[in-house]
Amino acid sequence: MLGIPLNTSLYNTPPFASLLNLEKVVSFSRKTDCKLIVQPLNKKAISRIYGRGRGWAFSSNDFVEEFSRSQIDYALSELCREGKIRRVCRGIYDYPKFSELLQQDLSPDFDQVAQAFSRASSTGASSLRATRR
Repeated sequence: MLGIPLNTSLYNTPPFASLLNLEKVVSFSRKTDCKLIVQPLNKKAISRIYGRGRGWAFSSNDFVEEFSRSQIDYALSELCREGKIRRVCRGIYDYPKFSELLQQDLSPDFDQVAQAFSRASSTGASSLRATRR
């Protein structure tokens, strides 16, 4: 350090006081930080998904207005890993319908998947057009 005793008033000022107490500051990894942010996002995303009902297919573009793309991608992958939603193909997910007769999830609804693809591609196309102007 600078050779100044630690009990001097220079180190007790707010910017330096926090540096001295680094042991007390909890350090999170990037993944942990993301989890702390994603938990409220997971709740908001799953409530929106549940609100649309079983069988709804969607992409991360359906959530872009509210959150950043990386947060959404991480939240959707977490929900998929938890088994709450299903990944149909790259970038497309669905909230599967459950068959009481078969006692299992049904295959994705092709119309819903096609609509999710069209929403995803139209969002990308409109943003591409906006950048070209």
